[in-house]
Amino acid sequence: MEKPKKTPHKFSVRCKFTSVVKRKVANYTMVKESKIKLNEVEQVQEFVAAAGRCDFDIDIFYNRVVIDAKSLVGILSMDLTQPLTVKCHGENTEFNCMLKKYEAA
Repeated sequence: MEKPKKTPHKFSVRCKFTSVVKRKVANYTMVKESKIKLNEVEQVQEFVAAAGRCDFDIDIFYNRVVIDAKSLVGILSMDLTQPLTVKCHGENTEFNCMLKKYEAA
């Protein structure tokens, strides 16, 4: 009789300041959510440049629209008068500083 295969357990932990951390036992995955406000084209360019230096996926969304945060044209097509939500699928100290710099109040 064959033993059933064990699947890794999944669990989520809610952290302070809208951060969500997801973890699988066998395969570690981290997702961080932040709210930002980009007011000028230069700020968008700086944000996209910082996102481009990251080796993981970063999504930015407002309502139902989801855009790759490494796409300058994509972000410029969004409503920049509203706070945007950024989802990072990894960790980068420099990019975290960028998120704090443009954090929505």
